Amino acid sequence: MSLTATQNEAIEVLVGLCSSLKIAPTITQLLQDYADFEGKQLDTSNFKSPVDFLKASGRFELIPTGNTFIVSSKINLESLHILSMVEKQKTYNVRGAPGMRKPPQKFHQKGFRPQNFHHNNNNHQQQALRPLRNVAPNARNPLPKSISPVADPNMTNPFDAATFTKVPKNITPAKSVQNRLAVAKRSISNDDMKPVRHDVPVEWWSTENMGVVGHLEQYCIMKQLPPPDYTYFKVKEGKTYKFQCRVTIEEATYSTYPEDFETKEKAKIVCAARAVENIKLSQGITQYPLFDGDDNELACKMYEIVRQHSTGIFLQEFPNLFRTTYNQSIPSHYISLMTDQYPDLFKIEELSTTQKKIVYPVEGAVLPRLASQSSLVAESPVETSSLLPPHIQLPWTQQTWSILVTFAETTTAVWCNLLGKEHYEARVDLYDEIELAGITEHPTDIITNEYYIAVVHQCPHRIRIVGKTQENDKWTCRFIDTGEEESLESDQIYICDKKFLELPAQAIQLSLEGLSLFAEIENIDYCLTELNDKVLVAKIHTTEEEFRKHRGAISATLYDTTTEEDINMNDKLMEKIRETALEPSKLNEKMNCMVITHVSDKGVILGHLKETGYMELIKKEIKKIVKEGKLKEYAKTVTSIVESEGELYLAYNKNTSNYVRAKPTGLDVNTPDVLTVTLIDYGTDLKVNKKEIYRLRPLSKALEVIPPQAIRMRLHGINNNDDQYMGSLLRGFLKPNMTALVKVIDFSVDAKEPPVSIFVRSAKGTLQSLNDAITSQTSLSPLCDKDPAVPEFNLVPDLPKFVLPVIKQKMQVKVILSQSPQMFYVQPKSLQKGFQQLASTMQKYFETMNEALESTATLQNNGIYAAYREETKEWCRAKLLNIYDQDHIKVSFSDYACIDVIPLKNLRDLPSQFKLLPEQAIKAKLYGVKPNAKVGEAAHRFINLTKNREFEAVLMEVDKVPDSLDRVVTLDLYIEGPEGEGNIYLREVLINEGLADPQN
Repeated sequence: MSLTATQNEAIEVLVGLCSSLKIAPTITQLLQDYADFEGKQLDTSNFKSPVDFLKASGRFELIPTGNTFIVSSKINLESLHILSMVEKQKTYNVRGAPGMRKPPQKFHQKGFRPQNFHHNNNNHQQQALRPLRNVAPNARNPLPKSISPVADPNMTNPFDAATFTKVPKNITPAKSVQNRLAVAKRSISNDDMKPVRHDVPVEWWSTENMGVVGHLEQYCIMKQLPPPDYTYFKVKEGKTYKFQCRVTIEEATYSTYPEDFETKEKAKIVCAARAVENIKLSQGITQYPLFDGDDNELACKMYEIVRQHSTGIFLQEFPNLFRTTYNQSIPSHYISLMTDQYPDLFKIEELSTTQKKIVYPVEGAVLPRLASQSSLVAESPVETSSLLPPHIQLPWTQQTWSILVTFAETTTAVWCNLLGKEHYEARVDLYDEIELAGITEHPTDIITNEYYIAVVHQCPHRIRIVGKTQENDKWTCRFIDTGEEESLESDQIYICDKKFLELPAQAIQLSLEGLSLFAEIENIDYCLTELNDKVLVAKIHTTEEEFRKHRGAISATLYDTTTEEDINMNDKLMEKIRETALEPSKLNEKMNCMVITHVSDKGVILGHLKETGYMELIKKEIKKIVKEGKLKEYAKTVTSIVESEGELYLAYNKNTSNYVRAKPTGLDVNTPDVLTVTLIDYGTDLKVNKKEIYRLRPLSKALEVIPPQAIRMRLHGINNNDDQYMGSLLRGFLKPNMTALVKVIDFSVDAKEPPVSIFVRSAKGTLQSLNDAITSQTSLSPLCDKDPAVPEFNLVPDLPKFVLPVIKQKMQVKVILSQSPQMFYVQPKSLQKGFQQLASTMQKYFETMNEALESTATLQNNGIYAAYREETKEWCRAKLLNIYDQDHIKVSFSDYACIDVIPLKNLRDLPSQFKLLPEQAIKAKLYGVKPNAKVGEAAHRFINLTKNREFEAVLMEVDKVPDSLDRVVTLDLYIEGPEGEGNIYLREVLINEGLADPQN
C-alpha cells in the first residue's frame, strides 16, 4: 500500500526525530515526539497500525522488545549525504552512461586539436581517446608570484629519554642515540614489554546453548580465574529505582554505565556481554600476529575489505573482519589512518540513533601503493606481476609545466599529461604501435592490479585492473594515461605485451591550489568540465621533497595563456562555483537540526545548521591554515572600516580558543587598538586587537567565498518587544553549542528572522518545546510557585572555564592525572596561587559550617556543590553526576579530574564566592604523536614521565565536545634542557623510544 504525499512528508519528520536521539526510541516515544513537534497526531490512515505504516515506508528498522518496538532509521538513509557524494563520483566515471559527462570542448589552440573520447547522449556510445602528434605547447608564462606556505619549525633535539635530560656534549651523536635507546629500553621491564598471551581457545565464546553470562564464566574457568563477581548500583529515576552493573575480570572493569535497567538480571546480561566483547577483541589481538607492513600497505588491505561492503561496515567490527580476512591483528592506529591519513579512501559516519560508527569505501579512490609519483603504477610485487611501467620523471626543476588536462574529476584530482616528446608525443607513438601490432588475445584469468590493454570502440588504452564489480563479467579499470576509472566487460580486456609498458603511466594528479575545500562539496562536477581537453600552464606549488614525503596530489595554479591577458583558471573556477554551486545557509520548511551559538539581548536566536551546512568544512580548513603556520605572514592592521569593506579576516576568539571568520564592523575611538568584528558563522560581535586579525583571501580563497553560516530567528508566539529580560530568559534555556530541532512557522512574516518553534532534548531524552516553556515562565508572577507543567531543562550554571592562550602560544601546566598520550589532565600554573587561596578558605569555611543536606530530593544533576574528598581529607568543588540511592551520590571533583561515589553526608551547598575561580582541570592530549602497536607500553611510560610534573606547553589546538561547553586541548609538552642545548620535547621521547609514531 502506497503512502500519500502528506504521509511521505511525515516520514521525513520521523526520520529526523530518530536521528536527533542518541538512543533509538520506542514506537510510543516516537509517536509522542511527532505529536509534540507537529502539534498533531501521525496520520496512519489506510494502515492497520503505526507499525504497518512505518514498515510500508521502508525507512525504518523495527526491533521487537517486550510489548513494543524499538525504531531506528536505516543505515543507508542515515548516510544519504555520503552516499550521494559517492554516487556522484561513480556516475561521471562510468563510460557510456547517459548524461554523466559533457562532451569535451572542440577548439583550436596553436595547432593543437585534442580529441578525447566523450559520451554521445543520444545513443550512449563511447568515442575513443586519440592522442595527436606534434602538440605545440604555449611557452609564454608571465605568471604572478605564488603564495609560499610557512612550515612549522622542525624540532629534532637530541635527548636522553630515560632521564628526561640532555645527553652530555662529549658523547658523539651516533653513539648517544644508541645509548639513549638502550637506557630507554632498560627503563621498562621485560615483563612490561612482552604482550600478554591467552592460553584459552580462540572460539571459547561460540559454545552453543550458552548465553553471555555462561560464556564469561567459561572463560574464567579456562583461565583459572575466580568466577565473575557482579556488583549492582541503584539509580533513582522518579519514584522508582533502576540498576547499573559492574564486573571485574583480570584487572579490567566492565560496566553498563551510562545505561540503567529495570532489573538486576538485565543489567547483568548487558554487563557480561560488554565484558565478553572486550575480551574477545583483546584475545584476538594477542593470538593473531600483528600486521607488520607499512601504512600504505595497511590502508590498501583495509580498503579491499571495505570495498566488498558497499553498504558500510560497523567500525567496531572491523578488527574481526581484518583477522578473518588476513589472519593478522590490525594495528591500533587503524582508525586514525582512515580519518587523518587516507580520507580519500574511507568515509566514516556516526549514527545519531546508536552512536555507532560506520565506515564506507570512497568509490574510485586511488590506492596509495598505486598512486606513487601521482601516476597510476602499482608497487606491490605480491599482487602484481613483473610487468610494471616505470615511474614518470617529473620536471621538478621547472616552476611551470605545460599540460593537457585529460580528466577534471574534483578540485583535488585534476588528471593531466605533460606535453613534450618524452611524454604526450611518446604516448601518441605508443598507441599507434599498439594498433599496428594488433590486439587479439584475451587473458585466461583477469587479476587485480595487473596491467592490460582495453579496446574501447576500436581504440586501445593501457589500463590497470582495480577490482571486479558487482555486475557479472565486469571489471573496474583505471586508465593509466588519462586518470579515469571505468567499468569494462571482460571481452574488452586484452593481454598487454611487456614492451607496451616501457613508457611510464602518463596520468598525473594535480590539486587546484586554494580550492581543495570544494572537493567535499556536491554539485560542482559540471563546473570542472571547462578544464577537460585544455592545454594550460600549471604553476607548481608542491616541492619535490614534499611530494616524495606525502605522495599525494601536486598542488598547482592553472593558467590559460592563449589570450592577451593570462587567465587564472583557479580563480575563474572559484567564481563559477560561488555563482552556481554554493547555496546560502537557510532554514527549510520542515525540520532543521541546529547548533545554537548565541541569544541577543533582544531575543534574537542565532545558530548554524548541524549537518547540512558548510560549518564542518570551514572548521577543517581553518585548522589546516593554523597548522601550516601561515597566519603571521598575512596579519594586517585595520585602520579604516571603509578600507576593509568587502574583505573577510580570521580573528582569534578568546572565549572559545579558536580562529573564526570575521568581518570588521567598527573602530573604537577611545581604545585605538581595539576593533569590533562580526563573526559571520556565529552571528555574534567580538572585540579584537587590530594587529591580530589576518586577511583571509591569501590564506584560503575557498573560505572567502563560502556563504556565512549564521542564521537568525525568533520564537513564534513570544511577544518580547525587544525586552532584554526575554534575552536573559532565553539564554537560561539555550546554552552555546546546544543542539536543537527547529521548525519554521511562517517564512512570509520575516524572511530574515523567521518565527520558529524550537524543541530540545531533556536529560532523559524526551522532546520538549522551548516555546511552551518560555510562555509558562513569562506568565508566572514573581511570588508564584513553579508551574509543574513547565518542562524541566536542567540547565544548571557550571564553573567558568579557564581562558586559554592564543593558538601556538605558551602556558605553564602541571599534569594532575595521566592515563596515556591521548588523554591526560592538567592544571594551569597561572591560577595556582588563586586556587591555593580558594582551597584554604574553603577548608576554614566548611570546618564551621556543618549543615548537611538532608535528602537527595533537592539535588540537581550537574549542579556544583562542596564535597569532602576522603583521599586528600579536604573539601573540594564537585559536580553532581548521579544519585545512586538516598545515601550515596556520584560526583566529579572538577579541579582534580577524578570521579568518586561519596555518602550524602559529605555533600554541602557551595556559596557563590567559591564558584568564581575557573575550573582547574583541563582535559588534554599530546601533540605530534599517534598510537602504534605498543599502546600499553606507551601509556605506562607516559605516566612515569608526566605524573605530578610541571611542564612548559604550547597550545596547538582546541576541540569542542558536542552539546556541551567542554573542550579538549592539544598540548606540545616540553621541559627546558641545559643552557645551550635547547628544549626536551615529550613527543620526541616517545617517538624515539618506538612507543608512538609521529603525527603527520
